[in-house]
Amino acid sequence: MIRAVAAGYRAGRARLLADASLHLRPGTLTAVLGRNGAGKTTLLRLLTGELAPDTGRVLLDGAPMAALPAVVLARRRAVLSQHHALSFGLAVADVVALGRLPHRGTAAAAEDRAALAALRLDFGLEALWGRAYPTLSGGERQRVQLARAAAQLWRRGGREGQALFLDEPAAALDLAQQGAALRFAFAMAGQGAAVLAVLHDPNHAARADQVVLLEAGRVLAAGPPNEVLTAARLGACLGVALRGAEGPDGRTVFLAA
Repeated sequence: MIRAVAAGYRAGRARLLADASLHLRPGTLTAVLGRNGAGKTTLLRLLTGELAPDTGRVLLDGAPMAALPAVVLARRRAVLSQHHALSFGLAVADVVALGRLPHRGTAAAAEDRAALAALRLDFGLEALWGRAYPTLSGGERQRVQLARAAAQLWRRGGREGQALFLDEPAAALDLAQQGAALRFAFAMAGQGAAVLAVLHDPNHAARADQVVLLEAGRVLAAGPPNEVLTAARLGACLGVALRGAEGPDGRTVFLAA
């Protein structure tokens, strides 16, 4: 669905990403790991079409993403960014409804009310629905932004042809809400969407279909978790000594060495 071919990006003299090749397939979740400044967010922004690569290509269904109108992209993919610059006193309901704006004037707009009603319950926002967004805690804001991204892609039936990008979706969330955010990401992939999540916990990434390790703007390794995630490779990528141990479900769990 979305493919990066030797994509790179430079900001001034700084090369933020170089020679990145990656394929986001429908119905799969790709996890991206790397330390701060490794190029994770730059890769995400290239794959969403927010940035255009200065080397290589990024394609959506074989077409250059940079050539597609913004509204077309907005109907196909939703993005949860790290930072949410929204200082207006909008109610939570209005923030979630922003996700439906790309569908205005289309047949999908008829589903707006049903989408908001469903997401209000799905994300546990009943008590926050009328609250002013700036009064929320960081974790509450993250939940609202997840619901806004879900609203952008909401439709009855499967998610084929859609993509969801999550930049640190578990940030500022308590353990229960972290689990809920990750379940949402996996559910979207299970319904047919191509999902990419920038994560910090290799144990979360181990449940993905594909893992990409970034180091200093380059892809260190990419592939299935059981092939990519080793203690030695994670140590090089994340800059911390880890050891692997067998968890209760038979999966390898990574712990501080």
